[in-house]
Amino acid sequence: MKILVVNDNSSDGTEPALRDLAQRYPSVRYVNNLPPNGFGFAVRRGIEAFTGDAVAIYMADASERARDLIRFYRKMLEGYDWCSAHAGAVAAKCMTTRCRSATDRMANCSFRVLCRTGTTTRPTP
Repeated sequence: MKILVVNDNSSDGTEPALRDLAQRYPSVRYVNNLPPNGFGFAVRRGIEAFTGDAVAIYMADASERARDLIRFYRKMLEGYDWCSAHAGAVAAKCMTTRCRSATDRMANCSFRVLCRTGTTTRPTP
C-alpha cells in the first residue's frame, strides 16, 4: 500500500512534517497543490500524481471512518469496482460492475465537474 498526501498550500508546517514522514516511511509521499486551492483542486492534483490500481480519497480531518477504507479494500478484493461513503455516513455502499447504474454515472459526472477532469466511466466488458 502507498500513501499519497496532497498538501493544499498549508501554512501551518504541514510540508516539513510530510517531508519527515516521506523520509521515514518509503510508502508515503506527498505533492504540493499550488493555487488555486480547495478540495476539488487538491483531489485533482492527487489523482494526477497517484500511481497504482486503486485510489481512496480521504480527508485530513478524518471525517471518513478508517474502518470503511479497510472494508472497501476488502470489497475490491471480492470483485467490487466502486465503493462510496461520505462524512457522517451511517452506511456505505459498494457496487459491482453489473450494479453500476445511474448513481455511478451521476457521481462520476459530479466528480468531473468538481475536479475539472476528463475522466469518464466506461462499462467493463
